[in-house]
Amino acid sequence: MLHLYTNRKETNSLIELFVAQLRKRTLLVATDKLKKVINYGILYKNKQQQWRIADKNNAGSIPQGTYIFVRMTSGFIRVQPADSSIKHLGLASYAEKVLYAGEVAFKDNGSGEMLWWSNQSGGYKPVASLNFLANLPTNLFHTATPSSEDLENTKDNLAPAEPARILV
Repeated sequence: MLHLYTNRKETNSLIELFVAQLRKRTLLVATDKLKKVINYGILYKNKQQQWRIADKNNAGSIPQGTYIFVRMTSGFIRVQPADSSIKHLGLASYAEKVLYAGEVAFKDNGSGEMLWWSNQSGGYKPVASLNFLANLPTNLFHTATPSSEDLENTKDNLAPAEPARILV
């Protein structure tokens, strides 16, 4: 519900609060029964083309382990450790539309090297054939569970297999 404030002091206080939350990269999510503060990171590549996560505590931490991710319509990729109680819908502030959602895994050795990513998302269930919308390396993509649309598209786009050749 949107509240209109006629008092300039109240309006300025709310704007200052909102700006402070953005600076902290903290997102307030409110539902009828629940109020939570969700801290999320933003996944990006630095100048050396290494994966990093910016959050309220660190401007460029090295990702390790598995994360859930949501690519917002703004283009930012929000991430949260996969073992968190926060799920994709919460990470996306319950947005109706996102560009893509799934899981992404990095090596645990501190290199920040991405191992794989997928479309594993309970709420958004993105179509595997649209994985380019995630803006992540498509060669590291694997589908979590193919949808019937994906299976149909794959079947139609497969070239017939060549007969095996025996080399003598």
